[in-house]
Amino acid sequence: MVQCADSPSVPYLSCYYSMCDPSGQNWCWLAAGLESLYSTLSPLLDNHQQFKTNKSSDLFNLLVQHFRSRRKLELKDEDQLQKVLEGGFDVTFDQIHRLSPKSFPVGQSASCDFFVEQAIESTISDSPLFNFLEGWRFTCSCKSNQSCS
Repeated sequence: MVQCADSPSVPYLSCYYSMCDPSGQNWCWLAAGLESLYSTLSPLLDNHQQFKTNKSSDLFNLLVQHFRSRRKLELKDEDQLQKVLEGGFDVTFDQIHRLSPKSFPVGQSASCDFFVEQAIESTISDSPLFNFLEGWRFTCSCKSNQSCS
């Protein structure tokens, strides 16, 4: 583990780790993606049914497990939080690199948008959170109570 200053002057702990660890060089895309997903998904983490997946090793499930650990430690034990963030960074990068090695090369910049897209893509994750029924109903403008064919 790389030792860094005790009070980093960066807005997010994830970005702090990416700057401190030489193996995490150019990982700000990962830091930004993890922070965005964490802020979006953390209010929903208590609902276990929404996050149930059949694939325990998919990227989305891995992120949910990481976010649950992170949230638990934010509330209880800040000393362990940095270790959880480091582990989460390493495991997440390994997983996304395995899925798409050309898009996420070691030590180089990558697309944050593509990372987030891969994390929540419904074909990769079968979580019910991303399943919804879509229905369309068309009506004629001249007769609003009649359906058009």
